[in-house]
Amino acid sequence: MKSNGSPTNARTSKKLIKAEQSKVNALRNATARWLRAAQIRSFVLAARNAAVQNGESVETGSPFGDWVIWAERQADRLDPLKENPPSIIDQKSERKILATTVMVTKSLIRRFASLSRSGG
Repeated sequence: MKSNGSPTNARTSKKLIKAEQSKVNALRNATARWLRAAQIRSFVLAARNAAVQNGESVETGSPFGDWVIWAERQADRLDPLKENPPSIIDQKSERKILATTVMVTKSLIRRFASLSRSGG
């Protein structure tokens, strides 16, 4: 039987600490995103109420009404408790990932072809 100070126990302890820290960080991140989404929703509501008091149209199709919809979607995108609506920002990220994947794949193909030609 190994003692408590064994390298195996130390490695296991480090893994457990790292896993726990990851969970704590994820919780903090989710909480911050949720709070930020709540702040945005509160701001949008205040802006909407001010627009109504000023006699501005807040109906869908009006510039302000469309802004309200957009802003609410941005809050939903941040909120870890809501389904994330699609965004053009996601498309930009997806294109970047695809471009990187293509670039890496081409590089790997060139390396493989070079190794094949050299017999390595």
